[in-house]
Amino acid sequence: MGLSKKLSPGLRPTGTGPPKPAWRLGRLSLLPAGALLVVAALTAAALISAAVIAALAASALPLLLRQRSPLPLAEAIVNRLWGRPYQGPAGLVGLQESALLEQLAKADQKWLPRAELLANGAIRYTYRRRAGEPALSIGQLRALLASPPGYRAERQAIVNLLAALKSVGIRVVVTAPRRPAAVGEWDPLLRTIYIQPQVVARGSVGFAQVLNHEAIHGAQSCRAGPWPLAAKPLGLATTMPASLAAVLQEPLYRQASALERQLEREAYANQALLHLGPDLLRRYCTIEQFTIHR
Repeated sequence: MGLSKKLSPGLRPTGTGPPKPAWRLGRLSLLPAGALLVVAALTAAALISAAVIAALAASALPLLLRQRSPLPLAEAIVNRLWGRPYQGPAGLVGLQESALLEQLAKADQKWLPRAELLANGAIRYTYRRRAGEPALSIGQLRALLASPPGYRAERQAIVNLLAALKSVGIRVVVTAPRRPAAVGEWDPLLRTIYIQPQVVARGSVGFAQVLNHEAIHGAQSCRAGPWPLAAKPLGLATTMPASLAAVLQEPLYRQASALERQLEREAYANQALLHLGPDLLRRYCTIEQFTIHR
Protein backbone atom coordinates (compact mmCIF):
# COMPACT_ATOMS: atom_id res chain seq x y z
CA MET A 1 0.00 0.00 0.00
CA GLY A 2 1.11 3.61 0.07
CA LEU A 3 2.94 3.72 -3.24
CA SER A 4 1.13 0.78 -4.75
CA LYS A 5 -1.18 -2.03 -3.89
CA LYS A 6 -0.22 -5.66 -4.12
CA LEU A 7 -2.36 -8.69 -3.48
CA SER A 8 -2.97 -12.33 -4.21
CA PRO A 9 -6.42 -12.94 -2.65
CA GLY A 10 -6.42 -16.67 -2.13
CA LEU A 11 -4.91 -17.08 -5.59
CA ARG A 12 -1.20 -17.71 -5.93
CA PRO A 13 0.28 -15.11 -8.28
CA THR A 14 1.97 -16.37 -11.39
CA GLY A 15 4.98 -14.83 -13.04
CA THR A 16 4.50 -12.22 -15.71
CA GLY A 17 8.06 -12.21 -16.99
CA PRO A 18 10.60 -9.46 -16.48
CA PRO A 19 9.09 -6.02 -15.85
CA LYS A 20 9.29 -3.44 -18.60
CA PRO A 21 12.01 -0.80 -18.10
CA ALA A 22 10.71 1.98 -15.88
CA TRP A 23 13.24 4.57 -16.98
CA ARG A 24 12.39 5.02 -20.66
CA LEU A 25 9.34 5.89 -22.70
CA GLY A 26 10.26 5.58 -26.36
CA ARG A 27 13.01 8.13 -26.79
CA LEU A 28 12.12 10.01 -23.62
CA SER A 29 14.06 9.32 -20.44
CA LEU A 30 13.06 10.02 -16.86
CA LEU A 31 15.22 13.14 -16.57
CA PRO A 32 13.15 15.41 -18.86
CA ALA A 33 9.97 14.37 -17.02
CA GLY A 34 11.62 15.10 -13.69
CA ALA A 35 12.82 18.48 -14.98
CA LEU A 36 9.30 19.29 -16.15
CA LEU A 37 8.00 18.47 -12.69
CA VAL A 38 10.58 20.75 -11.01
CA VAL A 39 9.74 23.68 -13.32
CA ALA A 40 6.03 23.24 -12.70
CA ALA A 41 6.66 23.06 -8.98
CA LEU A 42 8.71 26.28 -9.06
CA THR A 43 5.98 28.14 -10.91
CA ALA A 44 3.65 27.20 -8.08
CA ALA A 45 6.06 28.44 -5.42
CA ALA A 46 4.10 31.65 -4.93
CA LEU A 47 1.14 29.60 -3.84
CA ILE A 48 2.76 26.67 -2.04
CA SER A 49 5.59 26.89 0.45
CA ALA A 50 9.05 25.55 -0.39
CA ALA A 51 8.71 22.96 2.35
CA VAL A 52 5.56 21.54 0.79
CA ILE A 53 7.21 21.38 -2.64
CA ALA A 54 10.23 19.59 -1.20
CA ALA A 55 7.97 17.04 0.47
CA LEU A 56 6.03 16.50 -2.74
CA ALA A 57 9.22 16.04 -4.76
CA ALA A 58 10.59 13.57 -2.23
CA SER A 59 7.35 11.58 -2.36
CA ALA A 60 7.07 11.78 -6.14
CA LEU A 61 10.57 10.59 -7.07
CA PRO A 62 10.12 6.93 -5.99
CA LEU A 63 6.83 6.86 -7.89
CA LEU A 64 8.43 8.25 -11.03
CA LEU A 65 11.20 5.68 -10.83
CA ARG A 66 8.65 2.85 -10.64
CA GLN A 67 6.43 3.97 -13.50
CA ARG A 68 6.64 2.29 -16.88
CA SER A 69 5.41 5.56 -18.39
CA PRO A 70 6.70 8.49 -16.28
CA LEU A 71 5.13 11.37 -18.21
CA PRO A 72 1.49 10.65 -17.24
CA LEU A 73 2.56 10.37 -13.61
CA ALA A 74 4.48 13.68 -13.77
CA GLU A 75 1.36 15.27 -15.21
CA ALA A 76 -0.71 13.78 -12.40
CA ILE A 77 1.61 15.22 -9.74
CA VAL A 78 1.55 18.67 -11.38
CA ASN A 79 -2.25 18.50 -11.41
CA ARG A 80 -2.21 17.80 -7.68
CA LEU A 81 0.08 20.79 -7.11
CA TRP A 82 -2.31 23.09 -8.96
CA GLY A 83 -5.44 21.60 -7.42
CA ARG A 84 -6.85 20.33 -10.70
CA PRO A 85 -9.41 17.54 -10.36
CA TYR A 86 -8.76 14.25 -12.11
CA GLN A 87 -10.17 14.39 -15.65
CA GLY A 88 -8.90 11.17 -17.21
CA PRO A 89 -10.96 8.20 -18.38
CA ALA A 90 -12.87 6.34 -15.68
CA GLY A 91 -14.38 2.90 -15.36
CA LEU A 92 -13.18 -0.06 -17.41
CA VAL A 93 -10.62 1.16 -19.96
CA GLY A 94 -9.26 -0.73 -22.97
CA LEU A 95 -11.81 -3.55 -22.79
CA GLN A 96 -15.56 -3.57 -23.35
CA GLU A 97 -17.54 -4.58 -20.29
CA SER A 98 -19.57 -7.05 -22.37
CA ALA A 99 -16.35 -8.68 -23.61
CA LEU A 100 -15.03 -8.97 -20.05
CA LEU A 101 -18.25 -10.60 -18.84
CA GLU A 102 -18.19 -13.02 -21.77
CA GLN A 103 -14.61 -14.04 -20.96
CA LEU A 104 -15.52 -14.53 -17.32
CA ALA A 105 -18.52 -16.68 -18.22
CA LYS A 106 -16.30 -18.93 -20.31
CA ALA A 107 -13.73 -19.16 -17.54
CA ASP A 108 -16.47 -20.10 -15.05
CA GLN A 109 -17.12 -23.29 -17.00
CA LYS A 110 -13.71 -24.58 -15.95
CA TRP A 111 -14.80 -24.52 -12.30
CA LEU A 112 -17.69 -26.92 -12.86
CA PRO A 113 -17.14 -30.57 -11.88
CA ARG A 114 -16.76 -33.26 -14.52
CA ALA A 115 -17.89 -36.89 -14.47
CA GLU A 116 -15.94 -39.52 -16.43
CA LEU A 117 -17.20 -43.05 -17.02
CA LEU A 118 -14.34 -45.52 -16.59
CA ALA A 119 -13.87 -48.83 -18.39
CA ASN A 120 -14.90 -50.79 -15.28
CA GLY A 121 -18.22 -48.94 -15.08
CA ALA A 122 -17.18 -46.66 -12.21
CA ILE A 123 -17.56 -42.89 -12.42
CA ARG A 124 -14.66 -40.61 -11.66
CA TYR A 125 -15.41 -37.04 -10.59
CA THR A 126 -12.90 -34.22 -11.02
CA TYR A 127 -13.21 -30.57 -10.07
CA ARG A 128 -11.15 -27.50 -9.26
CA ARG A 129 -11.20 -26.15 -5.72
CA ARG A 130 -10.34 -22.60 -4.71
CA ALA A 131 -8.14 -21.86 -1.72
CA GLY A 132 -10.14 -22.09 1.47
CA GLU A 133 -13.02 -24.06 0.00
CA PRO A 134 -13.89 -27.39 1.67
CA ALA A 135 -13.65 -30.66 -0.23
CA LEU A 136 -16.91 -31.73 -1.86
CA SER A 137 -18.64 -35.04 -1.34
CA ILE A 138 -19.86 -37.25 -4.19
CA GLY A 139 -23.40 -36.13 -3.43
CA GLN A 140 -22.44 -32.47 -3.66
CA LEU A 141 -20.63 -33.04 -6.93
CA ARG A 142 -23.67 -34.80 -8.39
CA ALA A 143 -25.85 -31.90 -7.28
CA LEU A 144 -23.55 -29.41 -8.98
CA LEU A 145 -23.60 -31.45 -12.17
CA ALA A 146 -27.38 -31.57 -12.09
CA SER A 147 -27.72 -27.84 -11.36
CA PRO A 148 -24.48 -26.02 -12.21
CA PRO A 149 -23.97 -22.54 -10.76
CA GLY A 150 -24.22 -19.65 -13.19
CA TYR A 151 -22.11 -17.18 -11.18
CA ARG A 152 -24.57 -14.46 -12.18
CA ALA A 153 -24.42 -12.83 -8.75
CA GLU A 154 -20.64 -12.44 -9.01
CA ARG A 155 -20.82 -10.98 -12.51
CA GLN A 156 -23.53 -8.55 -11.41
CA ALA A 157 -21.30 -7.55 -8.49
CA ILE A 158 -18.52 -6.82 -11.00
CA VAL A 159 -20.89 -4.63 -13.03
CA ASN A 160 -21.88 -2.76 -9.86
CA LEU A 161 -18.25 -2.30 -8.82
CA LEU A 162 -17.23 -0.98 -12.24
CA ALA A 163 -20.14 1.48 -12.20
CA ALA A 164 -19.24 2.70 -8.71
CA LEU A 165 -15.57 3.12 -9.64
CA LYS A 166 -16.50 5.06 -12.77
CA SER A 167 -18.81 7.34 -10.78
CA VAL A 168 -15.90 8.51 -8.60
CA GLY A 169 -13.38 8.85 -11.42
CA ILE A 170 -11.39 5.65 -10.89
CA ARG A 171 -10.38 3.65 -13.94
CA VAL A 172 -9.79 -0.10 -14.21
CA VAL A 173 -7.24 -1.52 -16.63
CA VAL A 174 -6.79 -5.24 -17.25
CA THR A 175 -3.03 -5.33 -17.67
CA ALA A 176 0.00 -6.51 -15.75
CA PRO A 177 0.58 -4.47 -12.57
CA ARG A 178 3.94 -2.75 -12.13
CA ARG A 179 4.94 -5.42 -9.59
CA PRO A 180 5.36 -8.75 -11.43
CA ALA A 181 4.17 -10.78 -8.43
CA ALA A 182 0.93 -8.83 -8.01
CA VAL A 183 -2.45 -9.83 -9.39
CA GLY A 184 -3.96 -6.44 -8.57
CA GLU A 185 -2.67 -2.96 -7.79
CA TRP A 186 -4.15 0.41 -6.77
CA ASP A 187 -2.34 3.54 -7.95
CA PRO A 188 -3.74 6.52 -5.99
CA LEU A 189 -1.95 9.20 -8.05
CA LEU A 190 -3.30 7.98 -11.38
CA ARG A 191 -6.58 6.84 -9.78
CA THR A 192 -6.13 3.51 -11.53
CA ILE A 193 -6.69 -0.12 -10.61
CA TYR A 194 -4.55 -2.63 -12.52
CA ILE A 195 -5.68 -6.26 -12.70
CA GLN A 196 -3.48 -9.04 -14.03
CA PRO A 197 -5.09 -10.53 -17.20
CA GLN A 198 -4.64 -14.05 -15.81
CA VAL A 199 -7.21 -13.19 -13.14
CA VAL A 200 -9.89 -13.13 -15.86
CA ALA A 201 -9.06 -16.75 -16.67
CA ARG A 202 -9.81 -17.67 -13.04
CA GLY A 203 -13.47 -16.79 -13.40
CA SER A 204 -16.05 -14.44 -11.94
CA VAL A 205 -15.41 -15.28 -8.27
CA GLY A 206 -11.67 -14.58 -8.42
CA PHE A 207 -12.02 -11.45 -10.56
CA ALA A 208 -14.78 -10.01 -8.39
CA GLN A 209 -12.72 -10.43 -5.22
CA VAL A 210 -9.60 -8.86 -6.73
CA LEU A 211 -11.62 -5.90 -8.00
CA ASN A 212 -13.40 -5.54 -4.66
CA HIS A 213 -10.06 -5.71 -2.81
CA GLU A 214 -8.67 -2.84 -4.87
CA ALA A 215 -11.90 -0.84 -4.53
CA ILE A 216 -11.49 -1.09 -0.74
CA HIS A 217 -7.98 0.32 -1.13
CA GLY A 218 -9.43 3.16 -3.19
CA ALA A 219 -11.88 3.95 -0.38
CA GLN A 220 -9.00 3.86 2.13
CA SER A 221 -7.21 6.51 0.08
CA CYS A 222 -10.36 8.61 -0.16
CA ARG A 223 -10.88 8.49 3.60
CA ALA A 224 -7.41 9.93 4.17
CA GLY A 225 -8.38 13.20 2.50
CA PRO A 226 -6.99 15.23 -0.41
CA TRP A 227 -3.32 14.20 -0.22
CA PRO A 228 -3.11 11.46 -2.89
CA LEU A 229 -0.45 9.28 -1.26
CA ALA A 230 -2.21 8.95 2.10
CA ALA A 231 -4.57 6.19 3.23
CA LYS A 232 -6.49 5.35 6.38
CA PRO A 233 -8.19 2.15 7.55
CA LEU A 234 -11.96 2.19 7.25
CA GLY A 235 -12.68 0.55 10.59
CA LEU A 236 -13.81 -2.73 9.02
CA ALA A 237 -13.29 -6.18 10.50
CA THR A 238 -9.73 -7.42 10.02
CA THR A 239 -10.10 -11.14 10.78
CA MET A 240 -8.70 -12.82 7.67
CA PRO A 241 -9.95 -16.21 6.44
CA ALA A 242 -7.72 -19.13 7.35
CA SER A 243 -6.80 -19.60 3.69
CA LEU A 244 -5.31 -16.08 3.66
CA ALA A 245 -3.73 -16.14 7.12
CA ALA A 246 -0.18 -16.37 5.77
CA VAL A 247 -0.54 -14.05 2.79
CA LEU A 248 1.03 -11.04 4.52
CA GLN A 249 4.16 -13.12 5.13
CA GLU A 250 4.79 -13.49 1.40
CA PRO A 251 7.79 -11.71 -0.20
CA LEU A 252 5.39 -9.21 -1.77
CA TYR A 253 4.77 -7.67 1.67
CA ARG A 254 8.19 -8.19 3.24
CA GLN A 255 9.03 -4.47 3.12
CA ALA A 256 5.53 -3.31 4.09
CA SER A 257 5.10 -0.93 7.03
CA ALA A 258 2.74 -1.54 9.93
CA LEU A 259 0.15 0.77 8.34
CA GLU A 260 0.44 -0.95 4.97
CA ARG A 261 -0.11 -4.32 6.61
CA GLN A 262 -3.15 -2.97 8.43
CA LEU A 263 -4.61 -1.64 5.19
CA GLU A 264 -3.96 -4.94 3.40
CA ARG A 265 -5.41 -6.94 6.26
CA GLU A 266 -8.61 -4.90 6.10
CA ALA A 267 -8.90 -5.40 2.33
CA TYR A 268 -8.22 -9.15 2.50
CA ALA A 269 -10.66 -9.66 5.35
CA ASN A 270 -13.52 -8.03 3.41
CA GLN A 271 -12.80 -8.73 -0.26
CA ALA A 272 -15.39 -11.54 -0.42
CA LEU A 273 -18.16 -9.13 0.67
CA LEU A 274 -18.86 -7.98 -2.85
CA HIS A 275 -21.52 -5.43 -1.88
CA LEU A 276 -19.03 -3.57 0.27
CA GLY A 277 -16.85 -1.97 -2.42
CA PRO A 278 -19.60 0.15 -4.03
CA ASP A 279 -20.93 1.18 -0.60
CA LEU A 280 -17.49 2.33 0.57
CA LEU A 281 -16.76 4.21 -2.66
CA ARG A 282 -20.06 6.06 -2.46
CA ARG A 283 -19.42 6.91 1.17
CA TYR A 284 -15.83 8.14 0.99
CA CYS A 285 -14.94 9.07 -2.60
CA THR A 286 -15.70 11.93 -4.96
CA ILE A 287 -14.39 13.01 -8.36
CA GLU A 288 -12.44 15.81 -6.68
CA GLN A 289 -10.73 13.50 -4.19
CA PHE A 290 -6.91 13.53 -3.97
CA THR A 291 -6.54 17.14 -5.17
CA ILE A 292 -4.76 19.94 -3.36
CA HIS A 293 -6.86 23.10 -3.56
CA ARG A 294 -5.30 26.53 -3.84
